Amino acid sequence: LIQYGWNAGARHLCVFGLVKNLTQKTCKNLTDDEHQQKDGAILGILALTWNLLTKTLPEEVVAPTRAAIADAGLPPMASK
Repeated sequence: LIQYGWNAGARHLCVFGLVKNLTQKTCKNLTDDEHQQKDGAILGILALTWNLLTKTLPEEVVAPTRAAIADAGLPPMASK
């Protein structure tokens, strides 16, 4: 399972933050440039998925989702 973007945290500690899939253990040999390339690829996938969903789902689903993202103070797309 690969996650990207924002996460609400563990069940016992609900804190919004960026998902950290690229950990020291899995990516210790990556350069900063390689990390940026991976982040760019993830953001591209996220943008494509988000655009497909917002065009195919009914506005009754999309509007509350956009409102919840804005109310939480989160950017619509992010990677770290």
